[in-house]
Amino acid sequence: MSADEEREAPEDGSPLTVVHRGAPDAVDAVTRRLLEAEVDAVQLDRPTWLTLFVAMGTYRVRVAVPEPQADRARGLLGEWDATAAPVVRELTLQLRRQVALALIPALLVATVGFFAAEGWGRTPWFGCLAPSAFLMTFLAISAVARANRGRRSR
Repeated sequence: MSADEEREAPEDGSPLTVVHRGAPDAVDAVTRRLLEAEVDAVQLDRPTWLTLFVAMGTYRVRVAVPEPQADRARGLLGEWDATAAPVVRELTLQLRRQVALALIPALLVATVGFFAAEGWGRTPWFGCLAPSAFLMTFLAISAVARANRGRRSR
């Protein structure tokens, strides 16, 4: 949230209930969506860049709402989770496919190199080729999938 969007505790003095914890970027989106749904959402934590750096991605920001709105907020969050679940499943399946396809050339390069060099000991630099083949294949598959998604969405 930007400085002009930041909100403090409700003015009526009602107690706040934590309804969500998440990464700072995701919490910004959750807070914005709750506010758009006319739920008085507040981020309780505003970590500094140093806190985020030291926590190495594990810091969780809390989102709270006034107690009378807590059930509605939890219901909205549940609806959004249910809506996102099929998309997350599809993305997970797509990632698994990409990893499996990228492993094929990496294993092929490793096998050919092992037999061509008669073992790993003769070519110590060869250990870099298989991971490089995996990475290049994975990135190529990702680029093609992104281009195909772009064409389908038009």
